[in-house]
Amino acid sequence: MLDAFDEAPPPNVRLTTDDLAKLHAARDTLDACFDRPPSLSELSLHVGLNRRKLTAGFKLAFETTVADYVQTLRLDTAFQLLAAGNMNVATIAYKVGYAPAHLSVAFRKRFGVSPKEVRGDRAC
Repeated sequence: MLDAFDEAPPPNVRLTTDDLAKLHAARDTLDACFDRPPSLSELSLHVGLNRRKLTAGFKLAFETTVADYVQTLRLDTAFQLLAAGNMNVATIAYKVGYAPAHLSVAFRKRFGVSPKEVRGDRAC
């Protein structure tokens, strides 16, 4: 799982076109497995960048940290699934990589409403 922190990009980070391609590959990997993302070390090995360049370059290229990117993917996916109304909150939480209680806290913090409110409080 992702480490608890992401490093801020140092002002002297330089990215080559090869580095940018690797950063896009890292983002694609996160898109594909956001429910169980690799650790920063695993992701850096997978794309061929050291951890420092991955975290600093990701922040520079995408204007977000790796952890924030994954959280956004998880919460946006949860919102879409809740709005569709075909699954209960617990099922959606597990599907996007959260425990139900943790999804509720993160969801309310991000969207200002509970998952059940988005779902319309339909029968579970």
